Amino acid sequence: MAAGTIPAELTLKGPRHVVATALREAGVSPGKIADPLGQKIASTARHYSPNAILAKSNRATRATLDSETKHKSKVVKPFAVTVTAE
Repeated sequence: MAAGTIPAELTLKGPRHVVATALREAGVSPGKIADPLGQKIASTARHYSPNAILAKSNRATRATLDSETKHKSKVVKPFAVTVTAE
């Protein structure tokens, strides 16, 4: 191979996979990843990042869910007088 030439087996798919995976692992949504990859739809961004390790972003999502669940499931003070069916 001559100096300064690009090997025929080198394609843009490799760098796309690297970029998409890094962005997914950083918690960026597939919709936002699609644009820098030059894609029109988010499913293509997911295609380029199938091996992303999403544990970090999933922990943040879980923390949000736990917080909302705790907030929405607070025990309400019971009434002083309880009405019962007769």
